[in-house]
Amino acid sequence: MTYNKFQKRILNSLLTEYEATSKALLLGGKVRICAPIPWVAHYFEIGIGTSLGSFKTYLPNINKQKKGLLMHIPFSLGLALGRSNNVEFELTYY
Repeated sequence: MTYNKFQKRILNSLLTEYEATSKALLLGGKVRICAPIPWVAHYFEIGIGTSLGSFKTYLPNINKQKKGLLMHIPFSLGLALGRSNNVEFELTYY
């Protein structure tokens, strides 16, 4: 699908109105449980932390603003690859 200059200008103006910003300090710690298999090590991480600051999300379906001290419990699933397991791929959720 192609757009003319007018349509592109309208789309760009609509998309620039949305934003997701954060100005915060994150503090916390994690614990990792790992299966040390040579070349591929599976691991699971869980932790507890806090965020001090402000968060703003303005999208078509979401309009949230939070300020202050917020607690979060992050967890991750991952793989450490290589001879010394020095390359990591992980999925993290905060």
